[in-house]
Amino acid sequence: MTGGKAAGAFLIGALASAAPWSPLAAQDTTAVDTVEIRGIVIEVPRPATTTGGTSAVELSLDSLSVVAASTAEELLRRMPTIQMRVNSRGESQPDLRGAEERQIAFLLDGIPITLGWDHRTDASVIPITSVRKLTLLRGLSSMLHGPNVLGGAVEFDVVRGAYAQARPMPFGGSISLDQEGAVRLSTTATAHRVADGAAWTVKGGVGYRDSPGASLPGGASEHPGLRYDFLGDNQG
Repeated sequence: MTGGKAAGAFLIGALASAAPWSPLAAQDTTAVDTVEIRGIVIEVPRPATTTGGTSAVELSLDSLSVVAASTAEELLRRMPTIQMRVNSRGESQPDLRGAEERQIAFLLDGIPITLGWDHRTDASVIPITSVRKLTLLRGLSSMLHGPNVLGGAVEFDVVRGAYAQARPMPFGGSISLDQEGAVRLSTTATAHRVADGAAWTVKGGVGYRDSPGASLPGGASEHPGLRYDFLGDNQG
């Protein structure tokens, strides 16, 4: 072996022994023209409280020309945004858009007379002789209206709110007649007293209703689908 070849072999062996043993590095698969974009973060301050509300329709019975001894059904039929329907059991129930009849509550001075889910009240048997104001609330306006009251609430006010301090009429009465011979009578008596910083109101009323029925529209008696067993005349 010549001197030059021996020196070259010695140098290669020295470099191989001096190099540390390490695993092979993974090849970079990212293309040269690839650009990484960071995610977009949107930050919005969250308010501590959120103001909400619902629409309400109020009717004052003093300004309405309702018949004597009216019921809640007859009054609600005069209100906008609400419809009254009769179910299979003959009960008159309210109907609001986007809500079922089970989700609407009736309250008298804040006291529920209809409870959800299935404790419903027939609106045709609720007298409103003593009612002063009617308020229709649509949607979930307050959790104080009771559970499952998601559709809205119908409030009948007698001595609540602005009418709590107003002195009612001591006596009142009305009479109504229609073209079919129906007669309606109603009378009320009220006692109001303020003592020891408290106001006491006692109100009572009596109503009488008698109707022979409703007349058929022209041509209805000749309709082939008419059920005569459901009809009656003056002799019954």
